[in-house]
Amino acid sequence: MSTDQWELLSQTESEPIFVNRITGNTEKAIPGYFREGSVTLSPEEVTRRHKYGKEKAAERQELLLIVGEKTYRNRKARENGKYIQMASGQTAFEDLPPDILARATYLATFLDFNSDALYQSQRKKILRKDLPKILGLAEAPTNRFWATVKDKYFYRDRLGYIHTLGNGYVMGRLDARFDEEYQKLYTKAVRELYEKIPSRQHKRLGYVLKMLSFLNFEYNILCHNPTQRTFDKIKPLTVSEFCKVIDFDKTHVADLAREYGKITFTVNGKQEVFCKFLFDGSTVENATIYINPRLVYKGADFKKVEAIGVSFAADSRTT
Repeated sequence: MSTDQWELLSQTESEPIFVNRITGNTEKAIPGYFREGSVTLSPEEVTRRHKYGKEKAAERQELLLIVGEKTYRNRKARENGKYIQMASGQTAFEDLPPDILARATYLATFLDFNSDALYQSQRKKILRKDLPKILGLAEAPTNRFWATVKDKYFYRDRLGYIHTLGNGYVMGRLDARFDEEYQKLYTKAVRELYEKIPSRQHKRLGYVLKMLSFLNFEYNILCHNPTQRTFDKIKPLTVSEFCKVIDFDKTHVADLAREYGKITFTVNGKQEVFCKFLFDGSTVENATIYINPRLVYKGADFKKVEAIGVSFAADSRTT
């Protein structure tokens, strides 16, 4: 309806009154009506512009929320450092023994951003002959490792340089065609864990990596419903179930918990364990398992894990 259809009859400070020239009806404009030069706007136009203003205000608020979220994520990135994306679906890496998986994941932390090439320094790529030194292994276990992963998860190009293969590990943006779940692993923490533990304990790290498909996105507890965001509705994976998956003798589960409690890495100058076994005092077999979110975390706020009372300090109780 055009503005010319309306005529201003009277004007108070807050209530201009218009008459419709066609119908003869009068109508009050809402407070905050607009003028453009000498043109008086109709009630419909005032209402439209008022609605437009509210929509723009909502857009600005949404923008502020987005900026706030980006600021938070940037702060978290600075605190935890770079990360790689590791496939975590039910069938991901199912063909790899746990020690090989730990070594493959460590090797993947040398990925360059949005590239499949591996770099041991900013300009120096990793050659096949560099693997014993990079992995901290003797020649024989290095050969076993390479024979297991080559042309599946990594490949060597014609110049001898190593690249990742497939969708197992990504640093940077995930391609939309990847039909796979991923978890974020922080490279600094992965490297420190790997480099601190003896090679014979690499399988301990590998066991946990194999369980990433059970890792809850928000609270970092191993569970049967990892996408559940309401804490009280989470169905934890017990230590007994964990042992069954990794084929570990449940009669020695207390020893297992103590062994995991000894594997630590540095967070803000302090030592933290990379996983925590918590139970109510009845039996360790029914304990629940939390993974340190400064090692791997996909949720929006890793402090949610601390907020529910889980401490990863190396000197706190393991069970």
